[in-house]
Amino acid sequence: MTSVVRWILLCLLGLTTRYAGAQSPPATSSALPVEDVASSIPAPAPVPTPTPAPAEITWEPTTERLAAQVPKQRLSQVLPRLARATGWQVFIEPGNDPLVSSTFRALPAAEALERLLNGRSFALRTGKDGRSRLLIYHSSASGATEEVAPDYVVVERVANELLVKLKPDAKHSIEEIAAQLGAKVVGKIDGLDIYRLRFPDEEATNKARASLANNPDIAASGDNLLLHGPNPGELKSLGAGGGGGLTLKPARIDGSKLIIGLIDTAIRPLGPEFDAFVLTPQSVVGAAPEGNDLTHGTAMLANILHGAQVTLGPGQEAAFRVLPVNVYSASEDKGRANLFDVLNGTQLAIQQGASIINWSLSSPDQSPLVTQFTRYYQPQGVTFLAAAGNQPITDNMYPAADPGVIAITAIGRDGNYASYANRGAFIDVGLPGSDLVNFGDTRYLINGTSTATAFGSGILAARSQLTGAKPPTLLPWLINAFPPPGKK
Repeated sequence: MTSVVRWILLCLLGLTTRYAGAQSPPATSSALPVEDVASSIPAPAPVPTPTPAPAEITWEPTTERLAAQVPKQRLSQVLPRLARATGWQVFIEPGNDPLVSSTFRALPAAEALERLLNGRSFALRTGKDGRSRLLIYHSSASGATEEVAPDYVVVERVANELLVKLKPDAKHSIEEIAAQLGAKVVGKIDGLDIYRLRFPDEEATNKARASLANNPDIAASGDNLLLHGPNPGELKSLGAGGGGGLTLKPARIDGSKLIIGLIDTAIRPLGPEFDAFVLTPQSVVGAAPEGNDLTHGTAMLANILHGAQVTLGPGQEAAFRVLPVNVYSASEDKGRANLFDVLNGTQLAIQQGASIINWSLSSPDQSPLVTQFTRYYQPQGVTFLAAAGNQPITDNMYPAADPGVIAITAIGRDGNYASYANRGAFIDVGLPGSDLVNFGDTRYLINGTSTATAFGSGILAARSQLTGAKPPTLLPWLINAFPPPGKK
């Protein structure tokens, strides 16, 4: 059954998203003028040069188009952002560091690079490993030998906030501890003694961080991290579509049922065949803005049900339900959720019966609060699945790399890592990273390790139904059935 399930998944759901780049014709350029300035007049005191705003580069893997907003700066400042956004390996000929600036929207790769590189010669090729390589040079591509390191690892956090977990036998209350540190308690996760503290400024936050690390009443403390979630390029419209593509039917359930906690954005109605599987949506960040757009959470709901359908078979009955919990506040930076809201929303799902938790968010920083959280709930039969991240790196990304979490990456139709997918040693499972979802009158292509993770949640729930086994006991099967490339 394992090989059959994997084959069907790859055939029906796995769509390649690799960029099959071909060499672009060299572009000619003239040498930059060099000025020789001499003067007997004393030079004025140097005026500090303002630091240019970071380059903003967006890559849409589905359409293979680039968008950029690059204020005037050196090419060496731009290329790390380009490497991060696209997942390309970027090589440059030493000494080739001109000033560049450009702004454009959704151009094909070759045209975009002509503008971004200001006419410098380049070649975009696909290597034997499937990754695209961008070579930037003067006269010959063989001169592009200096690799550009992507600026991947950026830890982001909510300013002037810390999260704290008290020990059960703490001698002081959180109010006493907060008062001593000059902080306010602005949030609490009931039953877990996890608190959100807010400080007046960065100096007070830093002092408190050091103090809490040595406080005998504290079980764990850390920053209120910002976790990256949905990327705009994950949901791509393909034009008019129709039909939901789901024939799975909700089984009539008497008594307890398996519930998947979808910790994500708010969802929209997908149609009666999908909505029949959805329990009353919850939120820990207030009401979501109204709209008729396809949200990331809605796409993940469809991915979960598609994964279950491939496992159970078309037209079969599924005895699980999905509980969506919105953790993305409209007032937060777009595409990021803070760790407190994520843990608070996850606990809400567990309290309402969820035993499979689907996380589609990540940070390069590990939080001891997540470790404490998963250790508390795992003995109660809760399983945590998390996306490994949509950057083709090997760095650990959390919560996927946490010891209590199953890390899932995306693979392409050829069975190799998807071009955008994390491929680190911490990854446990590899599943297709693409799916087609119909929303309203439009068909969307969904790409990402989020999709692979949602497939994993649906497969695990369906396997539990088929075997009668609890999800935690099926994790060895999941890991052995769908290992990432190169791991057996």
